[in-house]
Amino acid sequence: MIDSNYIYTRDCVQGSNPPCTSVCPINFKTRDFLSKLQRGNFNGAYREYAKNVIFPGIVSKICNQNCHEICPEKISVLKLEAAVVRYADRKEPINYNLPGRKEKIAIIGGGLSGMACAHRLSTRRYNVTIFEREDSVGGSLKDLIDADDLNDEFELQFKYLNYTLETNQEIITLDDLDYDAVYIATGKHGNDFGLLKSWNSKSLGTSKKGVFLGGKVTGCNDMEALMDGMIAAASIEKYIKVGKMDGQADTYHDPSCKIPVEYNDNAQPIIPLNGEYYTKEEAVKEAKRCILCDCTKCKDRCDFLQHMDLLPRKVESDAQMAKSADEGLFERVGTRMIVSCSVCGLCGAVCQEDINVEDILIESKKMLYESGHFPPPFHDFYLRDMMSALSEAYAVKAAPGYETATYMFFPGCQMTASGTEHVERAYGYMLKKNPDTALMLGCCGVPALWAGNQDLMKKVLDKLKNEWENLGKPILVSACPSCLKTFSNYADELECISIYEYIADRGLPENASSINGDWAVFDPCSSRNFPKMQTSVRNLSNRLGAELVELNSSGPEARCCGMGGHIYPANPEVFHKMLNSSINESELPYITYCMNCRNLFLSADKKCNHILDGVLGVKPLEKPFHISELRKNRIRLKKHLLKEIWGEDFEIEKKKYSVKLKISEEIYDKMDMLHISEEDVYDVVEHCIQSNEEILEPKTEIYTGYKQIGIFTYWVQYKKNDDNIEVVNTYVHRIQID
Repeated sequence: MIDSNYIYTRDCVQGSNPPCTSVCPINFKTRDFLSKLQRGNFNGAYREYAKNVIFPGIVSKICNQNCHEICPEKISVLKLEAAVVRYADRKEPINYNLPGRKEKIAIIGGGLSGMACAHRLSTRRYNVTIFEREDSVGGSLKDLIDADDLNDEFELQFKYLNYTLETNQEIITLDDLDYDAVYIATGKHGNDFGLLKSWNSKSLGTSKKGVFLGGKVTGCNDMEALMDGMIAAASIEKYIKVGKMDGQADTYHDPSCKIPVEYNDNAQPIIPLNGEYYTKEEAVKEAKRCILCDCTKCKDRCDFLQHMDLLPRKVESDAQMAKSADEGLFERVGTRMIVSCSVCGLCGAVCQEDINVEDILIESKKMLYESGHFPPPFHDFYLRDMMSALSEAYAVKAAPGYETATYMFFPGCQMTASGTEHVERAYGYMLKKNPDTALMLGCCGVPALWAGNQDLMKKVLDKLKNEWENLGKPILVSACPSCLKTFSNYADELECISIYEYIADRGLPENASSINGDWAVFDPCSSRNFPKMQTSVRNLSNRLGAELVELNSSGPEARCCGMGGHIYPANPEVFHKMLNSSINESELPYITYCMNCRNLFLSADKKCNHILDGVLGVKPLEKPFHISELRKNRIRLKKHLLKEIWGEDFEIEKKKYSVKLKISEEIYDKMDMLHISEEDVYDVVEHCIQSNEEILEPKTEIYTGYKQIGIFTYWVQYKKNDDNIEVVNTYVHRIQID
């Protein structure tokens, strides 16, 4: 269940430390810094730098640039830090108007670590006192940086902060200090007050309540001492608020890096023309060489994430927002995103942490449906089509003379609609190989899953499993990768294989036809976790004479053609982007083994054969069937098989109309695009003529009428000829007209 932030994406590495940040002693957010500098924003880069290092004028002179060696492009970060300090003209710190706090904190030592801790705590308006044994602050920095530069930087960064500085004050014993917390930062060889042995290197806490220790007194270098000062400030604040000495883990140094990086052996850093420091132009040019290392593998491969400008954490947070928002905000913020994903699983396939946006959005769709916020029009057509496949076109039969079966052929609802000859020949082939093979014409229920109605899908699967058990629990053989994925995820008690594996193991039918030439194999997205099916299709293609070329998106990284999730009504733009990305992967014709893929590619004028065309000797389709023909095909297939194999008659009462329509191919194509069936058009025209609810445009002699059918209002424009009614336009919308 989605019930708190980042359940699914908590391990996502996007936005985590790049290599440069992971090796930096202070975990400097180099990526954020350089992204501003790439745009020539020196002031913005300076603010980012100051936020991270506190004292830019100091750190830019002492940084040991650990990042340079690990950087894939060998970016000269130290020179860029110096350039930002040199060229930024708005260095004034922000003056936060915060109320003062009464808690008193003592800092022993005015070196870099002590000053960093003092700055962070003073920013939060704690009452800070620095005890420095010498006559000025800076500690060992005074051996590295000009005293005036050092003092100028401290003065600038503390400009709006109140603190007390006690110079020439050496603390001999902690007992003399009456403070709520103490930070010991006495420098190299400084007094640790006997606490170093009990020192926690993470939180910087010691065995003495309220006393923390860090900086060069612990043996670290200057940059590590700076980090200690920042950690100490956070640990002290936690101690003051809740009395615990264990610090704040999110402030500790994090050396981890999970970002995938490709190293450039030919990196060419920009060399300053003056041999010393960058000009503004040189600095920007060097910054632009940075590739801002991050992990965006899922977005790079996913048309949905690209189009919606999303990454997995944003998907999950938007889904959370959709769950918790009121109805008006809910639909505006979350619904479109949730119903625009094809839930194909490609993101999970390319993710090193196995984070799958599909899991988030399947759960989100369920939540939308159960809360009554799922827009019915988005999936109405597909659910009605599913119910048709599960009613008048549904059939379950044991082979003639048998009551149980070893195998059961389950072609899937799309093959029974647009591959009737494939079903007939495939089942005939199976009967020859295994005469007790049963047949089930139906649907796996995935349209209900994609519509968020998991209860309906469960009913479909329960019915299927009941039939399967009655037939003796045969091995289910499917021609549809989506069916196999659905069964694997939601009915794993079923033993399933693909028809392609079945045929590959038993040999090609006698009527197989060759498919010579160069072809690219398009793996359906739902096949990604079925390598045996993918291998079998390639095996069969090779036997038929095809010279195969692999697409970049193949095997485990197969992409969606656009049909997954039934996203077209909700987001046609994403649908077409997915379709175009699929057909443009290769100029070669495709071989696929999903009827939806084949139909979509043919509709986009991409030559595509179904592998069973060649395997079963079926003439390849040149243009997909109109949606009005799909349900008719299922009925004809059922009728034919029952008669030819079982000698049973099957008739379904056809709806009779008093009108005769003439519909052009152009209108049929538009009807397909709008999911308007021929039956819908007949219903509207007959209703309008019989009820006289039609409007005539005298100049064109075109009638216009409408009818509410279910949740949609269908409109038809037509002419009345002597022998027919000619449909000239049709459209549909969700507005109900009273």
